[in-house]
Amino acid sequence: MKNNYFTFLIIFAISIVTNTFAANLGDNDICTAAIAINCNDTIVGTTVDNTDTGFNDAPDEYFIFTGDGFEQEITVTMCDGGTNYDSFLRVFLDCSLTNQIASNDDACGLQSELEFTSDGTSSYIIMVEGFAANSGDFSLSISCTGPPIPPPNDLIENAIDISDVLQNATAGEFIDPAVNAPDATPEDGLPNDCDLAGIDGFWYQFTVNGGFVVNASIESPLGISAVIFFTAPNDTATLEDLTRVDDTSNPCFTGDNAEITANTALTYYIFAANKGGITDFNFFFGALGIEESAFNSFTLYPNPSQNELFLSAEAPIEAIAITNILGQTVIANNTMSTRLTQDISRLNVGTYFISVTIEGATNTYQFIKK
Repeated sequence: MKNNYFTFLIIFAISIVTNTFAANLGDNDICTAAIAINCNDTIVGTTVDNTDTGFNDAPDEYFIFTGDGFEQEITVTMCDGGTNYDSFLRVFLDCSLTNQIASNDDACGLQSELEFTSDGTSSYIIMVEGFAANSGDFSLSISCTGPPIPPPNDLIENAIDISDVLQNATAGEFIDPAVNAPDATPEDGLPNDCDLAGIDGFWYQFTVNGGFVVNASIESPLGISAVIFFTAPNDTATLEDLTRVDDTSNPCFTGDNAEITANTALTYYIFAANKGGITDFNFFFGALGIEESAFNSFTLYPNPSQNELFLSAEAPIEAIAITNILGQTVIANNTMSTRLTQDISRLNVGTYFISVTIEGATNTYQFIKK
């Protein structure tokens, strides 16, 4: 009887050790047990004796990557020579494994490498498996490109002061070349008569000692683009101190240029945005003469609006397009009318932009859907 009891204890102990050993061999061979991996990490492991959770007939290991709060390009590679079998890589948005965003088989011989874009906040599931039913030892490395570097005048307190250039330059022109506009960060303030909240932009400022015309323009507008002049009480203004210059050539949101007549001893700020590309930003100044614009008589109201926008102009409005803050077109309408009523009742509450084309020229305006 005692012998049977001791035999039972030995078998029970062996069972516990065996289960613990098996768990330690392949804890992360199912997605829900994925091991965290970070930028610049290299992890050495094996898929031998692991679970096959689907896709190829090969055992798997899982890792999870979460960004550092900003968008980055992520490279996952098994090409450092530490993998001894025909590998395969996949990346998913979550453990449902139904939303694969990247995969690779043979990037460097029989080894795998892939790239994907991290939005900075989401978690991404990295699956290591083999081609067909292959398994073996592996070395997995991850590298990250970023974070993005915003332009030096990304914040209003770092606005580039071009006062001396405007006063003293003989060519009547100032160019800020190759501005890294896509990496600008969102504004979080509310200037008077123009809401910039959530728009990625950058800043310039100047104070003049004589009246002249100033034109600001984006060389190659791409995506959501804007140039807007504001007046300020001084050259250390905050967003809340600003007031949009009330001029038909300086609407709250315009496509690629704006123009004002600057007055003596006033401080001006210029907000610019060009979400889709790196480009030059230009200032022209002097007795330029403001040409008659197709938009001089254009009106858009009410703003904010709940159900309808009313548009009117002296020349026919050729087309409109409404985009959300992500740059996605939600309404497009071709028309040849001087008066237009646009239904916006189905839009969600929030900030939108409406691009209006008149006589071949396009301006973009901001409006709020209540």
